Amino acid sequence: MPEPIGLDEGGYDALYQALVQGVSARVPGWTDAYAASPTVTFAETMAWLIDMQRFYIDRITEEHRLCLLRLLGGRLTAARAAHGVMRLDSAGRCGVLSRGTLFYAGEIPFETDAALTLRGEAALVPVTQCRTEATCEADYGGADWEALPWQGGVCRVRRCAEPTVWQTDGAAGQIIQLEKDVLPAGLRLLVAEGETGWRELPLDPPVQTDQPTGPGCRYDPLRHALVLGDGRDFLIPPARRHGLRPLVLRRSLGAAGNLPAGAALTGADGARGTLVKDACGGRNAGTVREALQARLKALEQPLRAVTAADIERLLLRAPGAAVRRARAYEAADHTVCAVVEAVNGAVDVERVRRYLAPRMVLGTRVQISAPRVLTVDLRMCVAAGTSAQKQALRQAAGDWIARTPIGGTLEQAALVHALEAAGGVERIDAVAITPRDGALGRAYGGRVETAPDVVCRLGACEIEEG
Repeated sequence: MPEPIGLDEGGYDALYQALVQGVSARVPGWTDAYAASPTVTFAETMAWLIDMQRFYIDRITEEHRLCLLRLLGGRLTAARAAHGVMRLDSAGRCGVLSRGTLFYAGEIPFETDAALTLRGEAALVPVTQCRTEATCEADYGGADWEALPWQGGVCRVRRCAEPTVWQTDGAAGQIIQLEKDVLPAGLRLLVAEGETGWRELPLDPPVQTDQPTGPGCRYDPLRHALVLGDGRDFLIPPARRHGLRPLVLRRSLGAAGNLPAGAALTGADGARGTLVKDACGGRNAGTVREALQARLKALEQPLRAVTAADIERLLLRAPGAAVRRARAYEAADHTVCAVVEAVNGAVDVERVRRYLAPRMVLGTRVQISAPRVLTVDLRMCVAAGTSAQKQALRQAAGDWIARTPIGGTLEQAALVHALEAAGGVERIDAVAITPRDGALGRAYGGRVETAPDVVCRLGACEIEEG
């Protein structure tokens, strides 16, 4: 089946050339030399239309793309932190490792996910590539912390290098856009209550109730933003609550944290560790354009079987059937024949039929079957070679024949080219392919044409030295 024609890039000239090359690949011998050809006129018209569409599409704003992404059911991918396991070689001066202790691999920060006490031997501790910039500790004091009035007592908030306060006006549905490297998991906030104090603001949507709960906000994964109460999940925060401050704010470098095993990590107090396996799972935040392209690409997968190509794609996606390859074609009685080959053993035809039936166009008759097998014998005349080289040649020939598409044609010239590319012998002088069953395959003119529901297997293979 020919590859789809790519029309996503380039101007009018590039689009026209892509269309011409696509038509030439499907219609051998056709060219655009005759300017009055209807096909040339159609290609020129389509290239102009696509170029004009792209002209206006390029003027769509990011907000429009976000709305389109929401309509298509897509979402942005938030940044994800890399995780790994560190072997603690030295716990530093204190010998005790608390949860959240920072280690650095160069300039990349990692935090420990568990507390640990080193007892004279190396220990393993899970680490996450992130940095907690603000946190709340009710019973912790020190010069790096500031006390804030809070309902029910006093909380102490660590001062960030640049204190983060998001100013709000309490408007319904107001958006507070988060930076791309902020991890939404574990994000907690304080809300300012006038000039007197702060209290924690609910973030995650509450359990479904008839009435929304008190003031709060929710995380919108589509925008990677905080949305103030809109009356559905939370009430609108009163206007006097004029600021949001991170209670816990964690940042990640995304894919930059996917370090290889053996990377050295160093703590601030002299503690040292080594990654025992690759840190993995880190992912950069996606853009609206990337999310939209991925969603549109997903929509290209057929949900209904309209053409033979649609049926073949659906057959390859049949759950639990382990389909290796498939072919669909129309028989003489206008029945659609679907030939399915399983990865191992016989295909579950009934399972495939149940999956395909609700996706077929109404009134279409489909017959699903396993392929028939045609055994072909091969005779080659090659330059002198060792027994190991001849065995490798037999294996390469068998693999090439087995890869032939269902109902495909075995070309002797193509087989010779594949065997010469595989190497092993100096020269191949002659090749002859003979089908054992004339009803499944017919040999003529240096090729073997097979029936549309046939797969080929290698039988006897004779190699003579020329």
